[in-house]
Amino acid sequence: MTDTWFLHGSGPRAREDWHQLHAQAGTWTTSWSDHHGFHQERFPTEPPATTHLWAWAKRRWIRVRIDHGRWWAAQLTEHDDVDSPLWPNSSPLHTRPDITEFRNWGEHDREVRQYRGTPGVRGRTDMLQLVPQRRTTAVFIGDTATTDSRTAHGPSPLHR
Repeated sequence: MTDTWFLHGSGPRAREDWHQLHAQAGTWTTSWSDHHGFHQERFPTEPPATTHLWAWAKRRWIRVRIDHGRWWAAQLTEHDDVDSPLWPNSSPLHTRPDITEFRNWGEHDREVRQYRGTPGVRGRTDMLQLVPQRRTTAVFIGDTATTDSRTAHGPSPLHR
């Protein structure tokens, strides 16, 4: 396992370029919320009606900002191996991101009453939040299968 982490940026892209992002992340697990409720499924073929989505695969995490006819994406990797010219802006991180576990909203949490996806998604306790240590940063989301790394904060309160 490498200790080198990289942050890659797509720059602003037109809605018509979504297929480039889908070509890389089409099989990845993805989360977002829209007027239909909370989703956790494969990467969508078209930009959903939301402002943000998060996708993940082994040692890779993507965060996308969607705004009208444009989108911007950032990819966090545990290595510098990227599959696509989609990421022209790349920089190494000087420290490992903070990585903490969290729980998806549960069956009886009021935030996601409209979830109609795959059973077992609500209340998942194997979710991760990854936060690169930079002045301008954003949160990436994944699950525990995507990395063995964790930030040493003691045992997660979810697993006590």
